[in-house]
Amino acid sequence: AAIILFTAGGAVPVPNASFEENTGVGLPKDWGRFGGGDRTTLGVTTEKAHAGKFSIRMEDRDPKQSVGLEGPLLPVNPGKTYRMSGWALVVEGGLALYLQYFDAKGKRIEGAVKIASFPKKSDWASYGVSGPAPAEAIGCKLLFYSASANQGLCYLDEVSFEEATADDALAEGAPGVVL
Repeated sequence: AAIILFTAGGAVPVPNASFEENTGVGLPKDWGRFGGGDRTTLGVTTEKAHAGKFSIRMEDRDPKQSVGLEGPLLPVNPGKTYRMSGWALVVEGGLALYLQYFDAKGKRIEGAVKIASFPKKSDWASYGVSGPAPAEAIGCKLLFYSASANQGLCYLDEVSFEEATADDALAEGAPGVVL
């Protein structure tokens, strides 16, 4: 089921935002693997969850390969600011969140990518990243990412994506904003 958030700009559905729609093995429905190597694992798990039965387990034991979980293309309105948020349990290493805008040709708009990094925590913590959609943007993909220099383990759950108001947009360029 998609979580639908109602904002001043309308509803922005995130398919399978709680990762409950899946076969119990492999990647969650509507989400894809980004990168990865032999010493990285990514998939649905029942080991830990913030809510419901399932979450995503992302483990990176490779000092030279990155791995990530990328969501589907979500529609955006140019000039509006969008916010991604959810829950993560960073057991080891760190986690990066990418808010990636794409143009009509499916190309990522490099200058508009917003990134927030989060360190190890002893319990589930809310996270978020926000940024304005550039004039040429038609959509946005959310990416949970472990960089090649990072080695660690984290769990992800309950993703949301919404048009942000001036009051709830995260500070521009703030590294690792934990809500």
